Amino acid sequence: MARKPQPSRHFSGHSDWVQSLAISPDGRVLASGSNDHSIRLWNLATGACLQTLSGHEGNILALAFAPNGASLASAASDHTIRLWSLRRARAPRIIEQPDATVWGLHFAPNGSWLASGATDARVRLWHPSTGKLLGEVGSHDDEVTSVAFSPASHLLASGANDETVRLWEMPAGRLARVLDGHFGGVNALAFSPDGRLLAVGSNDYLVRLWNVETGGLLHTLAGHDEMVRGIAFSGDGGVLVSAGYDGTVRLWQPQTARCLGVLDSFSGGVNAVAFAPGDASLAIAANDPVIQLWHAADLPL
Repeated sequence: MARKPQPSRHFSGHSDWVQSLAISPDGRVLASGSNDHSIRLWNLATGACLQTLSGHEGNILALAFAPNGASLASAASDHTIRLWSLRRARAPRIIEQPDATVWGLHFAPNGSWLASGATDARVRLWHPSTGKLLGEVGSHDDEVTSVAFSPASHLLASGANDETVRLWEMPAGRLARVLDGHFGGVNALAFSPDGRLLAVGSNDYLVRLWNVETGGLLHTLAGHDEMVRGIAFSGDGGVLVSAGYDGTVRLWQPQTARCLGVLDSFSGGVNAVAFAPGDASLAIAANDPVIQLWHAADLPL
């Protein structure tokens, strides 16, 4: 009998479920956000905990590294966004959102903006260093759950519980296109590294791949038995990963929509996935305090 694939490493230290993950642009640091209200920074190569960031008074729902790796943005159920300096010992800048909870965060790759999506259905832009509100890009008809900039920073995608994805032209903030076709709220978004594809995970158990230029639906990826919570492309764009609340992570070939393999060693729903840039190391967070790291050689590809 063939040996069942096993993770390369486990990251242990949180005392409650891990909800969010992010990997630094240089691929050296893994950030994890938990329902224990803390953020931990890990050495991706050794598994050592480098630092614990405390201060939030709610579950950590979203994390994003600045493109230069010098800061980390976090959003929590305490209605705040915090901007943490990772190179200077100083208190984080706190952005208060008293009437909304932020579920989605993403820095523009060109460093110009930090985007947020919140339960008040609005998409906002913040100064990436000062946290000053720069403006509202637009809104949906229901809670915004996810945001993602294209690799060239010329488009911002937002997904919401109104079952749509909206593409906004930057820097003008003009609505360029609405992607319809989902039969449930949108939970996760990811652009391919070349910016040509947009992958979307939804409450309808499906992953859809869209042509960014035309707005056409290219593929519908079926296989999950519960909502899809996380989406990530590998650094070369050759693998797309989807995380489901059915307790599985599925690996897909985006060009053909073929399922390459399934990871199912999780005790509960999977909340987040993140690929390390430059290689195929994959971090996975489920309804568990422990994070799994899978190297390319250990993935069922």
